[in-house]
Amino acid sequence: MADHSEIPNFARGRNPDSDTVEVRMRLPKYVVNAYDAVSIARRQERSDLILESLTKDANQWMHEASLLANVARGNPLPADLERDANA
Repeated sequence: MADHSEIPNFARGRNPDSDTVEVRMRLPKYVVNAYDAVSIARRQERSDLILESLTKDANQWMHEASLLANVARGNPLPADLERDANA
């Protein structure tokens, strides 16, 4: 299991005009081996495969955030309901 006690390194690009940042991290060997196997099978660069995976995750999280924002907009917090009931 990963040790999450360290403070995460957040992406801060040196060039604010750039659309990309460099990400470095240590990964378990089995993860890299899996990416290597798939990238070889697909004749695709490992970095392109990793970007594909990360992009899918980011798109899913943005979709979830959008749904949460839309649902939360029309639903009051429980504290607000309780306050209104006691008014």
